[in-house]
Parts: sequence; C-alpha cells; structure tokens
Amino acid sequence: MAEKIGLQLQFVNGFDFSELMELFEKGELEVVQSLYRTEARERLGLFSAPLYLLQTHVVSRETDPVAAIADLNGKTVAVPRGWYAGDFLAEHYPHIKRLSVANAVDALKAVATGRADAVLDTPETVHYLCRKYFINGLVVGPHFEALDGGSGQGLYLMVQKDLAPLRDLFNRALA
Repeated sequence: MAEKIGLQLQFVNGFDFSELMELFEKGELEVVQSLYRTEARERLGLFSAPLYLLQTHVVSRETDPVAAIADLNGKTVAVPRGWYAGDFLAEHYPHIKRLSVANAVDALKAVATGRADAVLDTPETVHYLCRKYFINGLVVGPHFEALDGGSGQGLYLMVQKDLAPLRDLFNRALA
C-alpha cells in the first residue's frame, strides 16, 4: 500500500500490542496497523477505511471443545493485553474469567497447556500461529457474533490525529 501512494514506511517490530499502543499514545508512532475500532481508540487517533473484515471465533482444546458461547460461563479465556476482547468480555460476559497474557501466541499456548479454556481470535490468525509456533491440539469453534457484530469486524489503520492527510492517502490506496 505504501508503494501505491509513494510513501516509505519504517516498520517497528519486537513489541507486543499494549507496548505499541503506549508508543502511539506517547506520539512515538505515527500509525498503528490492524486494530479494531473502539470508542476509546477513536479518542486517540483517526481511523482509515477497513483493511479487511474478520470474524472472531472461540478457540479451545480438541479434547474439550467449546460448542457454544454459553459453554464459557465460569471458564477462563486467555486475552492478550490491550485487546478489545478483554474489555468486551468484562463488560458483557462477567461470568467468563480472563487470563491476561502478553500476545496471541501466549494466549494459544495457555489454551493448549490448560492454563486457559479458550481464546477469542480469527481462524486465519490461529491457523497461521499454530503452524509457525508448532502449537497443536486446538480447534476453532463457534463464531463469537456478539463480539464482532455478526458479519465480522473491520481491522483498521490508526494514525495520529494531526495526520489526517496521511489517513486520507491510506484511504485512497484502499479504495
């Protein structure tokens, strides 16, 4: 996309999501990629058009699969720090316990090892990370429609509020 609009971007790696958000809030990053749009985040920056729509599913162990969202009552869901799913569960599903972990890989490992009963993530992400990190014994279960509105939730770029022209360039590239 950067090539399409004639920009050179410097990617910052080696941080978990909550650290990236902290850098953004301090003004040390101009753009954060692939995040869900929430009211709290709208106070921090400007959002592009959606990059893509993804559906969030419940991922559990093959030996103890989750067939319905109600099956999670009283159980523990691993949630990477800073993820929207943690706040959503706390507000709308208080009977579901949350285990805070550093990132998506740690969340999947927590489920695989039995520290948590489930994680909420997209099938695309789960399949990729399980292959890359040799995490076995997990199954993608039901779509968690309440979390993403049923048809999927958009992932966006968020830019600093004073960079509206950059957001507009990204939107042109996405059109």
